[in-house]
Amino acid sequence: MELQIFYRYCGVLGLIYLLLTFYVIRMRWKHRVGLGHGKNEHMTKAVRIHGNYNEYVPFILMLTYFAIQKNAINLMAIHFLLGGLVLSRISHFIGLRKSAGSTIYRMFGTGVIIVALFAISITLLG
Repeated sequence: MELQIFYRYCGVLGLIYLLLTFYVIRMRWKHRVGLGHGKNEHMTKAVRIHGNYNEYVPFILMLTYFAIQKNAINLMAIHFLLGGLVLSRISHFIGLRKSAGSTIYRMFGTGVIIVALFAISITLLG
């Protein structure tokens, strides 16, 4: 059962990644930037939103999979961890899109990532 729920979250997170990819492509067309960020603030934010997702989500999913295989995590914890991951990435997108500065959305997104990474890491050590 845990793996079935895990796979569904992987599917949702994969679709979010695809949407972020389309967002970067759209911004590249709009601002005529083929590579990098072209010293454009909107492109810099789009690239960082996509990059940040790519830096954290696969690693947390991998650690979660290991915890499931080790029988170290229950169904409720999987929902809490991966549901929080989904919400954090959506929140991070909203926050960074609004401002490169500090926003409540970015703080929430970053906070959840830090807690999730800490929690799953400690789970695997136990």
